[in-house]
Amino acid sequence: MKNRYIFPLLFSFVIAEECIDIWEKNNFFINNKQIQLNANINDSLIKVYYNHSQEKFRIETSEYILISDSLKTSKYMLRKNQLFIDKVDYKFNKHLDSFFDFKKLKRKIKKVTNNIYKMSNKLSKNTNTIYFDINCKSIDSLYIQNENYNLLIKNILIDSLYKDQNDSLFNLNINDKNVEIYDFR
Repeated sequence: MKNRYIFPLLFSFVIAEECIDIWEKNNFFINNKQIQLNANINDSLIKVYYNHSQEKFRIETSEYILISDSLKTSKYMLRKNQLFIDKVDYKFNKHLDSFFDFKKLKRKIKKVTNNIYKMSNKLSKNTNTIYFDINCKSIDSLYIQNENYNLLIKNILIDSLYKDQNDSLFNLNINDKNVEIYDFR
């Protein structure tokens, strides 16, 4: 008699879908690694455009625009009207690339509750907490804690980066002739 109740209970645990899997299904484009991400980090808006196949990314904030590819890194300071061009920062690019490698990240994520997951990195002493919405279709917020800083990331919107955006996004189109340019290559 007990077996009749235990089997359906065990079977429900086996077929129950994890929140992170539901999110991945609703955001299937993340695996093609051409991503547009908008978020609010500690009350500052940030936009990230990432194209893995072309090894390019763009980060926009209210202070600057940073564009990097396999050859160089360019940072345009909006208020100062200055452009800094330097050799590519391979370490930073690799770090950013790892952030968007969802298959690798997924192996490091541990479930806390139904829609809360944690990821810890003992080397950098980071603890990342991911909060999904109640339906697990979007990330509600992300909390990154380190001995040096705390970041609260909210209003996260993730979308696919479309082919017609690729060319214009990864170029700085500055028409102002008064831009101070510092080329350190």
